[in-house]
Amino acid sequence: MFAEIREPLRSLTYKAGVVSLWENGIELCSRSRDTKLPKFVELPPGAHRFEFKVLRVRAGKSTSFQKAVDLKEGQILVALCDPVQSNVFYRRSPDADTWEVGVVSP
Repeated sequence: MFAEIREPLRSLTYKAGVVSLWENGIELCSRSRDTKLPKFVELPPGAHRFEFKVLRVRAGKSTSFQKAVDLKEGQILVALCDPVQSNVFYRRSPDADTWEVGVVSP
């Protein structure tokens, strides 16, 4: 999972979201403005029901959606997120959290 969080580390706001991937109420991985590098986790083959979340503590506009995915042996789930960041001045933030989710076969 990779999140493009464009808010500077020294920003005075805490409105930046935490982007996370959940399954069955368990957080599999998350990215924040302090941890921007891609995160990799092992997923067993089979049916999965994931919840993709952007949590915002102070902004109060958290979002989420669910997606069922059937992974075969060797396939890779790829999740990219560009969350809304209201206090970014140097580049326009999207109006809504933008996700790209797909499965890549070797």
